[in-house]
Amino acid sequence: MHQLLPQYIIWTVCSTLFTITYGCGRTPATPRPTTAAPVTTTSFVSNRKPCTQNETVSQGCLNGGTCFVMEFEEGHRTTHCYCKENYIGKTCFYIDPTLIFQREREDHVKAAAIAASVVGIVLFVTVIVCILVLRKRYIRRKAQEKEKEKSEKESPGPNTATNGGHQETEQLLIRNGVPNQSETRV
Repeated sequence: MHQLLPQYIIWTVCSTLFTITYGCGRTPATPRPTTAAPVTTTSFVSNRKPCTQNETVSQGCLNGGTCFVMEFEEGHRTTHCYCKENYIGKTCFYIDPTLIFQREREDHVKAAAIAASVVGIVLFVTVIVCILVLRKRYIRRKAQEKEKEKSEKESPGPNTATNGGHQETEQLLIRNGVPNQSETRV
């Protein structure tokens, strides 16, 4: 089980990092544009009419905009510009701000993906270092246990050195006339 534990940890960390970086790196899902059902009208009248040369010059549509006139009543005409993509305003002078904010949003997504990748790599390296440290400790502990067992096998048994020496000391004391301490207490 101990041998499989690092593999499980590595697999779990890798799959988690993959999920995090994949989730941060992709752009948000946008709904599919829905196509409206075709509307059939038989009497559609458009108020949009082409500009005259004087109206086109006076309106001054910029950046490829097209001049058109809205006529609400007879003789009452207002000029407007139909702007090309990416431009807005009365004369198509201004760049559409949604383009700028969309680029900023894409930059934020890229920055988040980079940050998530860096955090993932740091976590991965940290886990690997921890696994290596724990493995080294485990190996060192096993080596110490083997060394301890080896030293216990080589050292004399418990009856030969300490207890045997203690018994010899008691026998010498008895021979010299010194009473045994265990006998005097009773």
